[in-house]
Amino acid sequence: WTESLANNQQPDGKALLAHLRTVHKNNAGFTEKCPSFHGDKLPLRIVQCLDGPGTTLQTLSGKEIHTEKNDLILLKGEMWKSEVGAIIHRSPTWEKDRRLLRIDFLD
Repeated sequence: WTESLANNQQPDGKALLAHLRTVHKNNAGFTEKCPSFHGDKLPLRIVQCLDGPGTTLQTLSGKEIHTEKNDLILLKGEMWKSEVGAIIHRSPTWEKDRRLLRIDFLD
C-alpha cells in the first residue's frame, strides 16, 4: 500500500509528492516493480528504506553500490536539466516486505 503524506503544488507550478509505502514480495522474489537497472522519469527523487535492504546504485563504470537501511539517497532523474544522465539504480532481491519513504520532485 501507499500512503500519501503530502502533495504540494508550489506557486511556480512545481509539485512535491511524498509518500510512505510498504512493498510486498512477488513470486520472483523481488519486492519492487523495478528489479532492472533504470533511471527515474522525473527530475529528482529522495528515497529512504525504513525496513529491509536499501537500493542498489550503479556507477558509470558498472560497479554496484548497495545502500543500507535508513540511508537517505538523492536520485537525479532523466528529467533533470543537465548534460549528465540519471542516477541508475534498482530494487534489491529480498524475501520480506520493505517499507520506503519516497519524496518526488515533479515539474
